Amino acid sequence: MTGYILSKARAKRIAEKCQYLSCHRGIRCLHVNNNCNHDKMAALEIVCGVAVTFLLIYYYLTKNYGFWKQRGVAGPVPSFPFGNIKDAILGKFTLGVLLKQLYDKYKGEQMVGIFVRSTPALILRDPELIKDVLIKDFTVFANRGIKHNAKVDPFSANLVFLDEKEWRPLRKKLTPVFTSGKLKQMFYLLLECGDVFDKYLDHLSEKNEPIECRDITAKFTTEVISTCAFGLKTNSIADGNNEFRKMGIKVFEPSLKKTT
Repeated sequence: MTGYILSKARAKRIAEKCQYLSCHRGIRCLHVNNNCNHDKMAALEIVCGVAVTFLLIYYYLTKNYGFWKQRGVAGPVPSFPFGNIKDAILGKFTLGVLLKQLYDKYKGEQMVGIFVRSTPALILRDPELIKDVLIKDFTVFANRGIKHNAKVDPFSANLVFLDEKEWRPLRKKLTPVFTSGKLKQMFYLLLECGDVFDKYLDHLSEKNEPIECRDITAKFTTEVISTCAFGLKTNSIADGNNEFRKMGIKVFEPSLKKTT
């Protein structure tokens, strides 16, 4: 009997102990679950925040992509986030080559609507419109809208790319250089370069091989510039590997720094 009572009492104590442990373990598990739920909510908030930020950036960069279509202007479909100058930004083509390709693609159109990243831009094909922009309405279109960085690319600080504030002082400096009298003084230099070029063409024709016209005309242009602008006879026509010619090629090499 006593053994039975002791066993019952012992069983009661064991049951109370188990209940105590179960209670505390349950609280601890509940606390762990709350931490897990909190971490999941925090991660979800971060993901939602990133998604919303991306959508806002996407909207900001693409909100103008219907600009030309709404106005009935033909043009290529822009791509996010480059617009229509992806190949120029990635260095596949220079901006000039890319614009020439777009110009040739839309024959019969007076103008072509493109996007420089998210900014609308026009390529004019109609001569009368071009005259209006460059002459009649020049005061309205004085700014080129083309970014340039003279530190990265010093040759970008020219009359083609500069905005009005920088363009006018430079034009005043260059105008006296191109007077009719000074241009006449350059004629004999041009003729000398032409004679050298003529002899070089005769030399190439004797080889009876294909001629890369783009390369030889670039050599001729380099020789004219070095002679007339710098007073240097660099022999760029016959020697395409001289230092002046190499620097001329480097100026027009596409790079990510120049396009951005």
